[in-house]
Amino acid sequence: MCAEIADAVTHLHSCGIVHGDIKGANIVVSDDHTLKLVDFGTSFTSQYSLQFSGGAQSGATFTIRYAAPEIILEKSKHTMAGDVYGLGMSRQTMLEVTTGLTPYYGVNEAAVLRRIVDGISPTQPEQFMPNDQAQAINLWALITRCWRPEPDDRPSAAEVADNMWDINLALNYGTIVSTMNLDEILTRLNLHGCKVTTNISNDFDQLLDKTPSDNVCCSTLNGKKVAIKCPKLNGSNRTLQDLAHELFVWSRCNHPNILTCMGATSLRGELAMVSPWLQNGSLLDYLARTPRRNRIKLVYELTEAVSYLRSKNIVHGDITIFNILVSDDHTLKLCGFNHARVIGYNNLQFPGLHTPKEEEVPELSFKVDRVAAVTTGLEILVGVPLSQTETQLVLQNAWVRELVQQEFWGNTLKEIHDKILRIKSRANQRKKLQPGNPPSKLRAATLLTILPSFVAVSFALLQWKEKQPSEQIALAQTALGGLLWMLWG
Repeated sequence: MCAEIADAVTHLHSCGIVHGDIKGANIVVSDDHTLKLVDFGTSFTSQYSLQFSGGAQSGATFTIRYAAPEIILEKSKHTMAGDVYGLGMSRQTMLEVTTGLTPYYGVNEAAVLRRIVDGISPTQPEQFMPNDQAQAINLWALITRCWRPEPDDRPSAAEVADNMWDINLALNYGTIVSTMNLDEILTRLNLHGCKVTTNISNDFDQLLDKTPSDNVCCSTLNGKKVAIKCPKLNGSNRTLQDLAHELFVWSRCNHPNILTCMGATSLRGELAMVSPWLQNGSLLDYLARTPRRNRIKLVYELTEAVSYLRSKNIVHGDITIFNILVSDDHTLKLCGFNHARVIGYNNLQFPGLHTPKEEEVPELSFKVDRVAAVTTGLEILVGVPLSQTETQLVLQNAWVRELVQQEFWGNTLKEIHDKILRIKSRANQRKKLQPGNPPSKLRAATLLTILPSFVAVSFALLQWKEKQPSEQIALAQTALGGLLWMLWG
């Protein structure tokens, strides 16, 4: 109901019309249970060709309990921002169906006037909007945004409508549980933005990959080749709920260095995932075929993908060289979101899928992604995956452990520069190795000479977009120094 009224106000504003008196009494319900906004006695248009002289509106007309403070104080006439304020109050009035409470319930008109002028908003009716329910919290937060004293600080009617439909969606289709069947899951994924594709060809040109957990085939969608990943549930501990969660998180990503999720589909009664078919295949195979390819560019693209995920509060959870593909235009694409999750609240919930402990310490999860990105970057540079022993040898070093586990986002350029100098000094001391060391240790030690400059470049690039032009010059110098040392140091 609230979303329908917000849609009505959005339509008026798109036509340049200000209603001027939005309140519960001006909302009626039709025979087909559709809400209708009425009473345009105080309305006006911002642009009009027909002029009216005189008339009944010689002074201000409004209902105090629903009027914005700037209108009561005669700082402004009726405006779209004033409509949004009334929309927030009307949203409170919508609750009268169940609560019987009007805005400032139990307060007389004179006191209401004083409270509005003083910027005192109505209190939250916790018995009907409890603080421990996510949608009630979101709804009340939206209502209070509509009541902000400054008109410019209020959301637009369109933004209010979008938020209300999201809340309505979460209330009615906000969970995917383990007992749901495939059709129910596909319906809810589609409602929450993960496209459900139905016109996939049943003719599979070739089996791209076959692992103990997945089958990946090539098919066509609208005349174009696509990859169809169909995870195997038999004999594994994964469920339809797990796969739905992977699709939900993956479908939220939109970045040139992350494999595009084209949607979900039902393939022979199984949940399958659709993505572009990439001719270049896996990164490891690509590096083997093109040894002279610019690997610094690939490392940079990996840092871009990780930085994007961090900005969206998404933890990948499984960043490895095996979860990277290369597109036809030689661009790195991060994939493999089966361990990914979104930190914080989501409109679509998956009860029982993750333990509370994972959500209580989000920074630990982001740090794990950063460590994985560093080791994966090293693997890109050397062209082969590191063994567990080699990875441990690299990460056991105190300076490496300190570097990858620290929070770098708040460091100044000077702090980063000083850190790089200390790292370089320590790394130079490790260049000479005693004879007789096993090959894995030799390679790990060689990687230690590369790691400092790689990390310097990575962190410089990760922070590039957040800096002013003058700071970008300093970052470029830092990155260039790291690259030169990586190549010739």
